[in-house]
Amino acid sequence: MSKVTITTAVKLSAAQLNKLSAAIEQKYGKVAKIEAVVDPSILGGIIVTVDSHQFDNSYRNRIEELKQQISAALSE
Repeated sequence: MSKVTITTAVKLSAAQLNKLSAAIEQKYGKVAKIEAVVDPSILGGIIVTVDSHQFDNSYRNRIEELKQQISAALSE
């Protein structure tokens, strides 16, 4: 069994959580125990943590990456 944390800016429906759970179970071949967390500070998108692996596709993360790219380009 994999411990999975799904973090979103808004609450997901049961259908959305079931779909995510099925996709994670198919990818990892294990039953996923889902914990849904609502964190408005991520602005949008999703953060999925499976055991110790994190996949951050949140708007907050995208903005931070863009800021770093702009900063690096300006410092060249």
